[in-house]
Amino acid sequence: MNWQALLRGLAKALLGTLRYALTLALFCGLWWYDARYLNQAFDANLSLLKAGSGLVDGSGKTEAMLRAFSAEKMLLFGEGSGLLWLLGKSATVVGSWIFRRSKTEALPPDAPRAVTKQR
Repeated sequence: MNWQALLRGLAKALLGTLRYALTLALFCGLWWYDARYLNQAFDANLSLLKAGSGLVDGSGKTEAMLRAFSAEKMLLFGEGSGLLWLLGKSATVVGSWIFRRSKTEALPPDAPRAVTKQR
């Protein structure tokens, strides 16, 4: 059994679940702080969906279907989740730059150093 692949798959699932829970916590905190911000975001996404569905269907059936499924709220959730993913990925990259070791630092203290030619 390949334990590394199993653990990698479990880690991806746990990170996805954590991102989902953090997105919900972000929206709950934003709602608790001031619900007007979320309502403004819902309205902005709704106008975006209206404009997009107007290009596809002039009769308004597509817009009605999107509103019935609360697409503006799902779009906002996707945007929040993507924002959290971007922040996490940025923190990972910055952390790897900060804690990166050069090859000479990784050598043990009694190992001979590379000698360069002097001109």
